[in-house]
Amino acid sequence: MMLYLISAQHGSDLATTVADELVYTQVRKHNDPQRRSLQKRLDTRNPNLIEAVQLMEHNIEEPLSIPELSEHLGISDRELERLFKHYLQTTPSAYYRNLRLEQARWMLQQTSDSVTSIAVACGFASLSHFTRSYHRHFGKKPSEER
Repeated sequence: MMLYLISAQHGSDLATTVADELVYTQVRKHNDPQRRSLQKRLDTRNPNLIEAVQLMEHNIEEPLSIPELSEHLGISDRELERLFKHYLQTTPSAYYRNLRLEQARWMLQQTSDSVTSIAVACGFASLSHFTRSYHRHFGKKPSEER
């Protein structure tokens, strides 16, 4: 919305500069949806993959196991693995972990919650596991994110 207002009042060049500073890849039109659909984000129409990712996104704090995801979808664990490898070039568990870590990063940057509460909110059983995973993924400790 702010990029639209900047563009309307000060021109598209300034809006593009601001978008670049905010690491936006494109300036969204005022009537575009705020977030692209999951189908477009994943670049697939496979209903099982879309439903699997939806389940993951809705179960960040208490992550589902891969067998639980497979059972909910009515497919085998191996079929779920194949879907993720084929469409996303990763495993379901790696995708899920990255999703939880991205949520944690957002929370570290946007909230004043403690690192421990963020770790719990993103489904990590221990602070040490969260810190190791975060450091491995982003190259810095969660405490350095603030």
